[in-house]
Amino acid sequence: MKPSNCANLILLLVLTLSTLTVVARSQDASDQEIATQGIKNAEEAAITAYKVTIQAENIGANITDLTSALNTAEYLLATARVAYNNGNFTEAAAFASQAKSIGDYVNSKASDLKASTHNENLTRQLLVSLGSVLGIAAIALASTLTWRSLRKHDRT
Repeated sequence: MKPSNCANLILLLVLTLSTLTVVARSQDASDQEIATQGIKNAEEAAITAYKVTIQAENIGANITDLTSALNTAEYLLATARVAYNNGNFTEAAAFASQAKSIGDYVNSKASDLKASTHNENLTRQLLVSLGSVLGIAAIALASTLTWRSLRKHDRT
């Protein structure tokens, strides 16, 4: 091989390797951005789900299943952060995506549970109020009938 051909081949090899390195670094940066955004979205979903779950609990809903799902989402989010810190951006994005899905699911279920518990509470409150009114009416009627009966009895 001629020295100029050998130099050209070495130059071509160096340029190819440099290009591959730039492409790889560019892909790493893109994966890192995707993982960063995924973790951020998962955190927001978990926070929203937590808030709605607490609201549901405050009105008397049973949130045991939702709490378990939130714990799973938090575990996945923590795993995503560890993977991110270790430079495993693809893995971090996958764990963050799973955590976000669970957070969105809990948010939806907690909202439904909150609405149904609120409706149950309103129905219960209406029935108690109606029962009280009927109880008062029954006492008033019984008192009136007793008074009339005693009044009749005194006249005779």
